[in-house]
Amino acid sequence: MQKLSVFALMTALLGASATATAVLPTVALEPVDNNQAAPISAPVAGQVQTRILASVVGQDPQGQEVLSPVNAQTRLASGNVVEYRGYLTNNSPDRIRNMKVTMNIPANMELVSTSDVEPTRAFGSMDGANFQYMPLKTNMNGVLQNLPMAYYKAIQWDVPGLGLNEVAMVKYRLKVK
Repeated sequence: MQKLSVFALMTALLGASATATAVLPTVALEPVDNNQAAPISAPVAGQVQTRILASVVGQDPQGQEVLSPVNAQTRLASGNVVEYRGYLTNNSPDRIRNMKVTMNIPANMELVSTSDVEPTRAFGSMDGANFQYMPLKTNMNGVLQNLPMAYYKAIQWDVPGLGLNEVAMVKYRLKVK
């Protein structure tokens, strides 16, 4: 499958050596050809605007979950959980159909759980290239088990279509190693 656009958004948020460095995940958008018979008309670079927001997951004094936006002053430590939300907006005058959205898991982070992934019908990958429905399974000593979260390298979603100015959102949570 041909990748149409890769928005390399790797931006270091921290500089201190005593804290973990967090990066924004890389986003790849590609068309899906369900027929495999003819070339598809697919979006070109610039037709889908991507925006990624990162927030540290915490709790308020009452124990309620709160999200604090990550910025240049944010200090992350091992064990912090960061929620990533990717927003995809169709800037094309035409409807964009059957697009795959892939977001990697940066090396210094690991997936928290498959239950925090939205939309829930997502694919996971151990190598960033081969994807299967989550949770990924592995055979350990003859027993089929869920693959530990530390082995996930990327997550992928199918976006069936986006109309003019329509926005799709994908979400997942990562823990700083």
